[in-house]
Amino acid sequence: MKVRAPFGFVTGCHEADKFMVQATLASMRHYCPDVPICLIVDGDFNVSDLEKDYQVIVLRVSDLQSAEMRKLIAGSFHAKHAAMWEGPFEFYVWIDSDAIVWGDFTPQIRTDVDFQIFWSEISIPRDATEIPAWLPRFYFDPSKLRQIDPNFDWRGHAYFSAGVFACRRNAIPFERYVDVEAVSRQVPGLFELGLNSFKGDMGILNYLVHAMAQRGDLKTTASDLQHVPGHQGIAEFEQD
Repeated sequence: MKVRAPFGFVTGCHEADKFMVQATLASMRHYCPDVPICLIVDGDFNVSDLEKDYQVIVLRVSDLQSAEMRKLIAGSFHAKHAAMWEGPFEFYVWIDSDAIVWGDFTPQIRTDVDFQIFWSEISIPRDATEIPAWLPRFYFDPSKLRQIDPNFDWRGHAYFSAGVFACRRNAIPFERYVDVEAVSRQVPGLFELGLNSFKGDMGILNYLVHAMAQRGDLKTTASDLQHVPGHQGIAEFEQD
């Protein structure tokens, strides 16, 4: 798909979660009515009602030009990254269909970087000596990661949810993503022990973002723009 705007929102859905994405789209339109929206559709189902109600640009995974890309991302969490390689915006904010926009946060989006993490908390101290149990469960196993990247330092990063982030188009080359995903198939437990490592994208995305930033291949920043009720509670939501 050709680039249609310098900035926009992107969300996506499979057929089973179409009912949820309506809330996501409604929140985008309510708080940021002038921001264009792309909806990534993974599957052969009708979204004409969403096109009409929310004026979205539809990008179907089945219509991607690259057969290799379609094979890699179709029917999986990787489908969201169609926006990175074939999306209609030069810079975009990705929001999962189980999240919503809560106010106009666009003035805080950093389009001067390649990737903006919506989480500012440093998850592991830079001087840590032990690998916390949650890291291999939700992201990757550093001991196994040494097999493919012995120079990567897993400490001192803001590990983030892949459900929300801001990104420049082609910030992570498709070829690089394919290479890491292929390695994940050959090294069991490399990414996301507690999730489906074949289809998950959170471990791969976090590794690529932080590893490329360490090497100077990606300019990143971390901002406090995500609220997770399970981590931060609901008092702020109730007050609002």
